[in-house]
Amino acid sequence: MSNTPNQYWTSLGHADFWYTAQMNCALIDHFQPELIIGLAHGGILPTKVTETAWSSLTDRPFPPILYTNLGREKIDYYKDWCKVNGGHPGFIGEQSGLEGILHFLDWLPSRVDWQDELLHQIEATLGADVEPGVIMVIDEMAALGNTMLLTLGLLEILYPMAETHFVDHVYFQWRSDLGQLWMKEHHPQVLEHILAEAEQGAWADLHAIYRIMSGTEDIDPVSLSFRPLSPENEDVQRLVKYLPAETLLSMPAQTEATVLDEITQLAAARTMQDARGRVSWEYVGRANRLAPYRLLRHLRKWGQITLSEAARTLGVKEDEVKEVMEHLVPRVRHEARYGRMRDVDASPTRSGLTYHFVEEPEWGEPPVRRSKGEQIKAMRRDPRPRPRVQKQTKK
Repeated sequence: MSNTPNQYWTSLGHADFWYTAQMNCALIDHFQPELIIGLAHGGILPTKVTETAWSSLTDRPFPPILYTNLGREKIDYYKDWCKVNGGHPGFIGEQSGLEGILHFLDWLPSRVDWQDELLHQIEATLGADVEPGVIMVIDEMAALGNTMLLTLGLLEILYPMAETHFVDHVYFQWRSDLGQLWMKEHHPQVLEHILAEAEQGAWADLHAIYRIMSGTEDIDPVSLSFRPLSPENEDVQRLVKYLPAETLLSMPAQTEATVLDEITQLAAARTMQDARGRVSWEYVGRANRLAPYRLLRHLRKWGQITLSEAARTLGVKEDEVKEVMEHLVPRVRHEARYGRMRDVDASPTRSGLTYHFVEEPEWGEPPVRRSKGEQIKAMRRDPRPRPRVQKQTKK
């Protein structure tokens, strides 16, 4: 096992790629995707370890793979648009609140360039006449959910009837840790110097190791294309004061070869049943990450949605819809209490269980689910004139 930089297996003891490989293989076995999308830059190696493990765990062919560049740099275009046109310039993915998320998803259709480029990439992978019914996206970590919303939002525009799933690596610092392990094995004095600088607050060189480890770089921030790391890369040039560019460029390739070699050996003694046993099946329900926002957009447009309509919209069973709503409704109620979002409730109707927005109360009616203090605040904010109350005089 060449180039192993530590007494522990790199893929198991540090980045936990072995767990990622098993989890992703079990999810592919469960969802049966017709297309795998690996997101550059951090999602490329997690996708490769999944494919490597799959070849040992089963004789079935691995789904077609598309590697594309949908990262946080694309979110900056939305923020810039919001600064000019209004919206949420401080957008931080799923931490932005429901209104912010819906606003971002409503903005995505305007990016026809990204839709066209992604469609061209998918058609080049599957064929122009093939429309995937199930798509799985693999990334290093969802983190704030920026790239998750971006990627699944674009896929929903292109393939509104497709079932899409987003799965992420369990540990997003793999590039930093494996880069440092490689440096420690091959150039320990350089790493010692860089770490000493980081302790003094100079993090730029350490961050450069992290970015080099992916082995790829953007061609243009607005484009979905990418290319292998070049000697002229900004991070490579930053570190040439320590090592030649050729040496730095060998770091990601050597580490990838080590990880894939380890995955091959680990998977050789395992089966798909073993992989299924490593998965938290609660995660399966969360893989359809866009589901709550799709239902909320329907609610915002039509005011209500029945359980059966929601199941058809998502292409899932009604029990799965209930699980989605069990997580969504409390979040909506929280934002309705402290923000501008309208509250949501569920009521039995002739059409079955129906989720609907709660109507704002008329003047004089008690606000729904509000404390006395919140009722007073709501009255102060209400622009409607208040009815005068005749004072009762004692006779």
